[in-house]
Amino acid sequence: MTTEENASQELEQKAISTTYTNVDEAKKFVEQTDVDALAVSFGTVHGILSAKPVLDLNLLNELNKQISTPLVMHGGSGLDSTDYEQVIERGIRKINYFSYGY
Repeated sequence: MTTEENASQELEQKAISTTYTNVDEAKKFVEQTDVDALAVSFGTVHGILSAKPVLDLNLLNELNKQISTPLVMHGGSGLDSTDYEQVIERGIRKINYFSYGY
């Protein structure tokens, strides 16, 4: 991997992590809206990535502890079967994906 490719991957991952779901804000939102399900951000994205996503499973676990509403994952690009098992174990109940179909 070239230096440029490595720098690009680091920037991509940093941009993704800045959009992670805030536990307190999510809990307040659920309480105020009584939604049926909540899509959360913990490292997954839609689209073809240059590197495997880094999932914040601790964040997902905390969201699951604090919020009784079913959690939704958007984007499964770059994940393998073990990743899917881990997110399901931590509260994901609906998964939206399909980037690799095109």
